Amino acid sequence: HQPDARQDSSQTQRSFTAVFDIAEVPQGADETHKKGYGTLYALTIPKSAKNPAGAFEVAKQFSLTATNDTLVRKLYLAPARRDLINAKNGTAIGDTVYQSALITHGWLDPNPETSNTIFKEMIETITSGRAKISESIENASYQLQKAF
Repeated sequence: HQPDARQDSSQTQRSFTAVFDIAEVPQGADETHKKGYGTLYALTIPKSAKNPAGAFEVAKQFSLTATNDTLVRKLYLAPARRDLINAKNGTAIGDTVYQSALITHGWLDPNPETSNTIFKEMIETITSGRAKISESIENASYQLQKAF
């Protein structure tokens, strides 16, 4: 007699429930300027793009209220548009993410003047077509590591 595979698998399956929660970053008691940390995403159209007009049309679609709202809800991100952040998400987690987005910093910059120069050069080399995106990013990463 061979055991029934369905019976065997049902006996070995375990129930697993994961519980997740989210909260704003705790602030110091004397803190007057609230801060949070987050990852920021951005898109750009390089001058060397094969279809810059098409890329611009796609970028415009991303910026529309309905598209942006749908995209951020499906990806569990906060929108870049203040009108959508003000509208709230409608869930406790979403509302916390939206509120935190207003005070989020991508990183604490030890020398804004130096890093601004590095980022400006990176963007200019990409948009002018002087270097490939990967080369520009690699160079900027090297320059940031060297500077800090």
